[in-house]
Order: sequence, then C-alpha cells, then structure tokens
Amino acid sequence: MTPASTWTHSELLSCTSLLCFSFRMSVQTIRNVFSVETGYRLSDDQIVNHFPNHYELTRKDLMVKNIKRYRKELEKEGSPLAEKDESGKYLYLDFVPVTYMLPADYNLFVEEFRKSPSSTWIMKPCGKAQGKGIFLINKLSQIKKWSRDSKTSSFLTQSTKEAYVISLYINNPLLIGGRKFDLRLYVLVSTYRPLRCYMYKLGFCRFCTVKYTPSTSELDNMFVHLTNVAIQKHGEDYNHIHGGKWTVHNLRLYLESTRGKEVASRLFDEIHWIIVQSLKAVAPVMNNDKHCFECYGYDIIIDDKLKPWLIEVNASPSLTSSTANDRILKYNLINDTLNIAVPNGEIPDCKWNKSPPKEVLGNYEVLYDEELAQGDGADRELRSRPGQSLGPRGGRSRDSGRTVLTTWK
Repeated sequence: MTPASTWTHSELLSCTSLLCFSFRMSVQTIRNVFSVETGYRLSDDQIVNHFPNHYELTRKDLMVKNIKRYRKELEKEGSPLAEKDESGKYLYLDFVPVTYMLPADYNLFVEEFRKSPSSTWIMKPCGKAQGKGIFLINKLSQIKKWSRDSKTSSFLTQSTKEAYVISLYINNPLLIGGRKFDLRLYVLVSTYRPLRCYMYKLGFCRFCTVKYTPSTSELDNMFVHLTNVAIQKHGEDYNHIHGGKWTVHNLRLYLESTRGKEVASRLFDEIHWIIVQSLKAVAPVMNNDKHCFECYGYDIIIDDKLKPWLIEVNASPSLTSSTANDRILKYNLINDTLNIAVPNGEIPDCKWNKSPPKEVLGNYEVLYDEELAQGDGADRELRSRPGQSLGPRGGRSRDSGRTVLTTWK
C-alpha cells in the first residue's frame, strides 16, 4: 500500500471500509464469535483485530493482577528481573502505581492509605474508557460516600457493585508549559506465543488544558488531572487546531534539548521495557488464537524524575480524528497495521508465520521477537549494558556502571 498521506479521499474511505467490515470487530462481537455457545468457527481466510480474552491486558484490574502474578512467578524462580531494593521495591518491575481492587481489597487499601494519609488516590471503573467515572480522593470518608451513593450497603457486597481500581495518584508528573500530559503509544501484537510485537513510531502526547496543581482544592477539576481528549475537548481553553497534542518525536526533541540525548534515550528504553514486560505478563494466559492480531493503545505517564508509569492499556484505541494531523496519523496507523496483518494486501491466511518482511512495516518497528531473542540467547543469558537502566531504577544510580538486565531486544 502507498502512504496514507498520498491517498485519494475514495481510497481512504475504501480502506476504512475494509478495516471495519473485514477485520474490525467490537469487543462484544469478539466475545460472541469466540463464545462456546455460538458454535461459530472462523475460516482460514478470516482474521480479527482482538484476541479472545484481550481483557486480561485491557481491563484495569486484570492488567494489574497479571503483572503482580508475573512478578511473583519471576521472584519464585529466582530471576534477576525480580530483584528488589532495600525498601522492598522491585528494581526492574516497579512500573505500575500501587493499586487495589474495590470493593474486594478495601481493607488492604485502608491499611496502605493510613501509612501515608496525605496521599492522593485515583479511582477508576474497571470496564469504562474515555475518563468516564474517574475521580480523585484524599480522605477515606470520600470512599465511604462513594459507596453509599452507589447504593451498596457494604464493601463486602460485590454482586451489586461495579468493580473499581484505586491507584496511588502520580502527583508529581513531568510538566511542559505547566501542564500535565500523558503518552498514547500504539503497540501491535501479531502473536503471543511466541511473543512478537511492534511499536508504532508516531505516537503522541495528550495535554491538559489547565495548568497542573497538586492542590487539594482542585481535586475535582478534571481539566487539571485527566488527559483524555473526551474530557479536555469540553474545556474553555481547548485548541481545536492542534487538539492539545504533541508528537512523540517533538517530546523527544524537547527532552534531548532540556535533559540531553542520553537521558531521553534511556527514558524511551524504559518505556519499551515496560511495554514488553506487560505483554510477557499476560502472554501465558492469553488465548493465542491464530486468527487474531491486536493493536493496543498504551497510556504512559512520566513523572518529574523521568520515571515512566504504565497507567492502562486500551483494547480499542480511538481511530477517530480531532485534527488534520490526527487524521493522517490514524490513516497511516490503519494502513501500516493492515500491511503487517495482511502482507501485500493478499487474501488473509491465518496459517502464515506472521513474520512480515521489514519493508512492509511502515512506521512500525519490531519491539520484541521472542523467537529471535531466544535464538540470540537473550532470554537465557542476561546481557550487560553498563550505565544504562531499562527498568525502573529503584533508587540505584543510572550511571553506576552496574550490570543491567536486558531481555527485550
């Protein structure tokens, strides 16, 4: 396929139709297609854009649950990846904020909250997107009020209550122009066993329209705290021309000019590390159906110490456009995704080895290929890269020259 920026309007519409009617299914449709009750079976020339149980990664509660399980399994195996610092924090796998499930983990949450009663927490419904149902709290009484308002008599009564996750709020985000932002990165997985994933180079930053303040008086102001376009587009200061977005390339240039190239490169290495480890965490439980591929929308926040945090993973990242640049980016994303899922625009064949040639990757680049990694011994022997840290630092110096673990390249 030719680059989307050179397509005619009719070609763009044709491609969009191809994606929607031949490949793109909603998560509910996927659930029905793979349901035992329906008895439906996909033929060899049918491929779909979700794995059957994608929610193991894309539901907020299950993502955290699987990452916690992954860390414990590595710890049990004695893997160096599960190494901890003096305070008990993981050196390389501490990339999700402290999180509990409500109502199930309410007592555990209260115990943690009382250790640092001045902290702020963010509550999110497990099954919603676009910032719906999210709010911040800094008092236990606010949780009790939420429980009463949602007509639940007890935190132990789960059958009538929507599941939420509550996470320690990153109250020291990296600010640019005084505003909070996050990264939306696109990651394509063609197979989980062996794991093969691709990073899209044209991600972007989403900025809040109101300058950030950690003041408790602004906890209810979502224009300060939530970067979702679905929220920010209703703000008075929303810019419809650039949509409050910055390309990842521009972010990298900004960081290189203000912090240096080495620091910027290390940050993006750490982001790539987080993504690969999150996929490895769910790979054992993912139904690796041969008819499936999936393009995820990863949301990453960077704190003022340049530590990246995985916030959530979206199963159906928005393909609608809010600006002209957005439209070009997403048409290219669709085009490049299809070129990997269906090389050369041929009739789909779920039996092929899902290893497309480099020339069809477009703006994607291989992030991790498990077969190649094992062939190189990367997953059997931990390599040494002095002075570079790919996972969170856990208090260790970045330039200490100590052996650093890399298993994702």
